[in-house]
Amino acid sequence: MDQGLDLIELLNIEYQRRCEKNKSYSLRAYARDLNVQPATLSHIMRRKRAASPEIKQKVYDALKLSVEQRNYLNNQGNEDLQRFDKRDMDVFISLSEWYFDAICELVRVKGFESNIEYVSKRLGINHEEAKSSVDRLFEMGVLKETPNKTWIDSNENSIVYGGDQTNFALQRLQRQLLEKAIEALEITPKKDREQASMVMAINKKDLPEAKAKIKEFHQELCKYMQRPNRDSEEVYQLVTSFFPLTKVED
Repeated sequence: MDQGLDLIELLNIEYQRRCEKNKSYSLRAYARDLNVQPATLSHIMRRKRAASPEIKQKVYDALKLSVEQRNYLNNQGNEDLQRFDKRDMDVFISLSEWYFDAICELVRVKGFESNIEYVSKRLGINHEEAKSSVDRLFEMGVLKETPNKTWIDSNENSIVYGGDQTNFALQRLQRQLLEKAIEALEITPKKDREQASMVMAINKKDLPEAKAKIKEFHQELCKYMQRPNRDSEEVYQLVTSFFPLTKVED
């Protein structure tokens, strides 16, 4: 059986994520946002009925899934026989929200205070987002608390792991990071940011080496910025996008 994320798991995960952001969010509101009848959505999410092609299309459109994501879900086989995995849910939610990694880095900042209010204020997220994220990171063992009640990031546990179920989350995360980059472009002073671009004609055979160089640059910059005996003051995000502008010819 394919253990990847299926449509019903995705629906449940997305619903829980929205409820964590908004405590007043209801199944009726979720059905409205998906353009599906509440009773129908409830039965589908509880695996009491299968999703018709029409309903799948509505869900795909509402969640703004890519063609690749839709094809993946359509080829998952019998959805009614697949089981919901809590670890998949934890990883999906953790990977699909930008502030999970940001919280892990924030604990390293000088003057960090181990409380929800501090996390909420420093990252500019609401109290519920901060609390649900911190709680989940502790449940996953990513965050730990020392005897003196200080939060630390545990290097022995990693949020990221392989598998098709992470594809949706990572794509959502990248979309959020691009939106944060646009936000920084508009409101962050130039002296506190660096955003540039470059256009180049390339040979596609060089792509593997280009990707390796980008990864190497990320690692080198991270190592330099987090070198020993250097107090961390802020949490920064590096977003590198390397993609084709030309379309593949027939």
